[in-house]
Amino acid sequence: MSLIIDTSDLIGKPFGWGGRGPDFYDCFGICKKVAERAGIAYPEYPVNMRTEELVTGAFKSVLKEYEEGEGRWTKLKVVGLPQPLTTILMKSRGKWHMGITLSNYGEFIHCIIRHKVNVTTISNPLWNGLIKGYYVYTE
Repeated sequence: MSLIIDTSDLIGKPFGWGGRGPDFYDCFGICKKVAERAGIAYPEYPVNMRTEELVTGAFKSVLKEYEEGEGRWTKLKVVGLPQPLTTILMKSRGKWHMGITLSNYGEFIHCIIRHKVNVTTISNPLWNGLIKGYYVYTE
């Protein structure tokens, strides 16, 4: 594994709704933290994963900016693996989720309730068919 951002101090931190650290994170919070370490200031979107309706509202700004071509979120056409610091949007069982890539090899960090903050890979069969888009945020 060849990670571009050191996340060793984040691994194992517990999940918490709206968590932005340092003691707990939600999926957007961990993406925001990693992006900040790379010098990218993500916006302050509230993320609440309890219902699809609420989380759709949280991601609505990202998707709207992309669709209108006016925002700072850019959807990528990915052939192969996405570059480091690419935000991955996923949807499973009606719930949205996100992670952020850490290397050129498909590793990404994310946080979900039962697994805390952890690093996994895009090639993990768990994510087959769940990835809905790759995005980058530019200031």
